[in-house]
Amino acid sequence: MALIKCPECGKEISDKAAACPNCGCPISGGNGVNSTPTTAQIRVVCKTNTIKVDGQATKHGSIVTVHVNGSRSILLSAWGGAVGAFGSSVNATVVAGHKYDLDVHMTITGRMLYLKEVSQFV
Repeated sequence: MALIKCPECGKEISDKAAACPNCGCPISGGNGVNSTPTTAQIRVVCKTNTIKVDGQATKHGSIVTVHVNGSRSILLSAWGGAVGAFGSSVNATVVAGHKYDLDVHMTITGRMLYLKEVSQFV
């Protein structure tokens, strides 16, 4: 076994891993049994006091790996900071192998969480 750097997060991982255990990035050439993606990644770009992605507490700048089988609905919620004292929540569908940015979207009636699919994290 040799150690390689994950192309997504830069952590050292086994060259035999099918996906990075830190961020969930699929590793090409890994010897994992399942070559079909089983995770989606959500990068939190909204600045709030409390953020939960599928029940996982997180913060601005974090990348959350969500385990999915094909696609599934997850709950996104935030309180404080950019979304105000009352907070906001939304159910969103994510697809395995895809990446998303979670942000706050301003509307005429107020603020809401906004999940946008992206091709890569910059």
